[in-house]
Amino acid sequence: MPTLQPSYRRCFGCGLDNPIGLRVRYYTEGEQVVAEFTPQPGHEGFPGYVHGGILYTLLDEVLSRTACLGGRWSRTGKMDVRYRALAPLGERYAARAWVTRWRGRSVAAAGEVRGADGRLVAEARGLFFLVPEDELAELLSEVERAERSAEALCSGGEQPA
Repeated sequence: MPTLQPSYRRCFGCGLDNPIGLRVRYYTEGEQVVAEFTPQPGHEGFPGYVHGGILYTLLDEVLSRTACLGGRWSRTGKMDVRYRALAPLGERYAARAWVTRWRGRSVAAAGEVRGADGRLVAEARGLFFLVPEDELAELLSEVERAERSAEALCSGGEQPA
């Protein structure tokens, strides 16, 4: 059964409270990271189709999250995307990524986005730098502070200084 991965509410790729973001939930499923996404009119490039940058963002997010399979967080070093088919708006898309190689301080990953009919829409390969443990603690602390601040604002509490 898939396990929900953590998210940061204001993140463009996964933040459920980001009104202009993708608002996607990512899951660990065996040795892969998976997600589903249904683009809205605000994700449009050419009339009726998803903007390529939105698909790139979805792939960036799902590939970078493969580091979570090893209990780590990562940042994008580089990523190459090949677009294979147009992606009409309103259709549900499945994104999937897997580790191709662990390399010391980085992880190499590959992934794809497929339409509801199974057609390949886009595929990617990338290299992602693992966040060092000491930096991760600071990063998680910042995320936690931001989450508490957002909760205070949403519950009518005072605005943080």
